[in-house]
Amino acid sequence: MSDSSHRRAPLTLDFIIVGGGIAGLATAHALCSSGHRVHVYEKERGTSDYSAGVRIPPNGMLVLMKWGVADKIKEKSVKCTSTEFVEMDSGERIGILEWREEVMKELGAPFYLIAHSELHTILRELAISSGAHLHFNTPVASERPSVTLADGQVVYADIIIGADGARSIVRPVVVEDDTPEAPSQMTIYTGTIPIATMETDPDMRSIVHDIGHPHWLGNGCLAMSTYLRSGKEYTASFWTPEPIPKGAPQGWDTPVSSASLKYAKIEPRMAQLLAHMPTLTRVARVEKERAESFIDDTERIVLVGEAAYPKGPCGMPVISAVIEDAAVLGVLLSRLRDHSQIPSLLYGYQDLRQPRLNTILDLEGANHFLLMLPPGQDRDLRNEAWKRWKAAAEARGDAEIEEGELEKQFADVCEVWGYDAIDAAEDWWVHWGMLRERASGLGGGGVLDGTVCVRVEGDL
Repeated sequence: MSDSSHRRAPLTLDFIIVGGGIAGLATAHALCSSGHRVHVYEKERGTSDYSAGVRIPPNGMLVLMKWGVADKIKEKSVKCTSTEFVEMDSGERIGILEWREEVMKELGAPFYLIAHSELHTILRELAISSGAHLHFNTPVASERPSVTLADGQVVYADIIIGADGARSIVRPVVVEDDTPEAPSQMTIYTGTIPIATMETDPDMRSIVHDIGHPHWLGNGCLAMSTYLRSGKEYTASFWTPEPIPKGAPQGWDTPVSSASLKYAKIEPRMAQLLAHMPTLTRVARVEKERAESFIDDTERIVLVGEAAYPKGPCGMPVISAVIEDAAVLGVLLSRLRDHSQIPSLLYGYQDLRQPRLNTILDLEGANHFLLMLPPGQDRDLRNEAWKRWKAAAEARGDAEIEEGELEKQFADVCEVWGYDAIDAAEDWWVHWGMLRERASGLGGGGVLDGTVCVRVEGDL
């Protein structure tokens, strides 16, 4: 397999990326390191203060290792070695998944937990070091593919990439008759607390020393918690099936009282955790269809990340999926040596990403359903199976793990984690890209039929 990290495309294109979050910055680095010129336009100030933690499972970490930022990730993150499942109302510990060292080695990379802001900073620095031009505090407003700055200057590019999230303004240009966003019935609250504060309370100290990274499971609700900032902070995301009142404050940078979060009954440890988080942030989980196509009819505008497949925040695959998108696009476009290849390479990106993303999102939905079962026979069967296999695993100690119900349920997760996006893109090129290139008799000197652009508000 050739080393795509050092391969630069013989033909250089100009790209505009709308959105300077994780997806936009990762894509900027991937394209710049493949030899292209990239400008990123982001409406926010360019730094992230999001308190939320994000998960980087092995498939995402594989890409980041190849991009050369593994040491920076390790320095700012915490390795996740297990996930415990706890009943939200009673505090009963019903199951555990251990992400054992030998399994992680087989998958090719560890499983890390990191603050969103820390990962954003690492990727911002990486994009800049690769040569990307980042324009912050520069919102984009567009109903059609044109880019005009406040001073009237028009900025042109060969390809525009929509990396502007679930409520993308680029997506309507790509997805005709896009279905409107449905009112969300799920709200996610997030809060952070210093570990030192948790050590002062017996209930919270039990979280730190006994259950670590628990998932609290409730009736249609869920809470997931992780360590952050090299183990100095602790964050939790609380999922509740209550919509945010119309006009009420929300957003990652808008604090609200933790009294806004309503649960019918929660165990003492979780109650104490919430009591020591006087303010939280909250966002609605986006309810929107996945795009049928990631590429517009002109074959010049492309969607990446949640602009293509809105899936809401705080899910397991969110970060790794957008990093995979960027890696695949970068590898394929490093092969560009003639304009006539552009459609084929862009559709190659779509061919690789759509089926994989459908698998990932379907699996995520199934796991969320399992974790939030209402009281009844299905929930009782789940708990009994998980407790039985937890007891068996504890009895075995370090002995060889037998396959159990909990391991079976999450076997597909482990299969997803073993995916190498960069290798997948290289394989596509060997099996399809080269064949298409030969079949087309590359060298016909095709040129782009004009350039595309988007309208930007604000000064550079």
